[in-house]
Amino acid sequence: MFVSIRVQGQLAQYPLREHLERRLRGAVQPFGVRVTGVALRATSVPGTRADGTTCRVAIAMGEGGRVVTGTGRGANVYFAADAAIDRAVRAAAKAIRSGRPGVEPFAMDPANLPEPPRPPAARRSA
Repeated sequence: MFVSIRVQGQLAQYPLREHLERRLRGAVQPFGVRVTGVALRATSVPGTRADGTTCRVAIAMGEGGRVVTGTGRGANVYFAADAAIDRAVRAAAKAIRSGRPGVEPFAMDPANLPEPPRPPAARRSA
């Protein structure tokens, strides 16, 4: 199973990465081979009214190449990740129970996401 963990766009340091990877693998272990990959992205938003960390977890389901996601907020990465993992696992269980693999197609790696459309260039008159 593919596991990707990024905090602020960088690979997480060893103690945090070890904790999050253990938590992710333990959470999706009951799904067995139905899960092909898990991605966790955490970002901190300092200076806003709600200081804290936002975390998004995407679980790739083997059937149909679909992904279910969960988002969580918390005072630090640990709390935000726990909330996001719980929500994503509930969504995966619901998708399996309903017989549908998921509802949101999503690339596991942000580098694979399409770029936003650019505004059309102004024409030059001759």
